[in-house]
Amino acid sequence: KKKMKSRTSAILNQSGPTGSSSPGGVSSSQAGVQSGSPVVRQPPPKRQREEPVIDVDALEKPYPLPRCFSSRDFMEKRPPMV
Repeated sequence: KKKMKSRTSAILNQSGPTGSSSPGGVSSSQAGVQSGSPVVRQPPPKRQREEPVIDVDALEKPYPLPRCFSSRDFMEKRPPMV
């Protein structure tokens, strides 16, 4: 009986790595998604930063334009090329 238990435990150990390998593949795919998600997250923060500015300006002015365009000094000090 002890030998049978040792065999079953060995089978469980073998099935464990194989089972973990399949979740490992899933985790690797998740890691790929995670690695892709930061890249996807970078553009949204920029959009989120632009959206509040447009919303605030839209509330203050009828046309959505940031204040920097209305002030000539700002455009001269910081041209759009930067």
